[in-house]
Amino acid sequence: MSGGTDEAPNGRTANGAGAGGGGAGRGTGRGRGTDREAEVRRLLDGRHPAVPAGLAAGAAARGIRLLRRRRILRRLAWTLLFAAVVAFAVWAALVQPWEVPPSRIAPPLEGW
Repeated sequence: MSGGTDEAPNGRTANGAGAGGGGAGRGTGRGRGTDREAEVRRLLDGRHPAVPAGLAAGAAARGIRLLRRRRILRRLAWTLLFAAVVAFAVWAALVQPWEVPPSRIAPPLEGW
């Protein structure tokens, strides 16, 4: 406890600021910080608004619909990917793109 300030054991001064001083208007009675804090406290201490009766059930039903839609889209994507792989494999087996095509410039040399 140095410098003659009213410092609490937790390192805060009497106005609620930390060891750095200032406090940006909190707890000092100046600025709009205390007005906002008081308004928030008043709102939180007051009566809370009523929740509609079917809100939880509606949210659960919406969640189930979203999960079902995602599952269907995921299955569709995997099915399309599988079909594309099969189509590519069939095309590659028929066309055999790794083989060099015969030359059309000169006739093949046979019997040398």
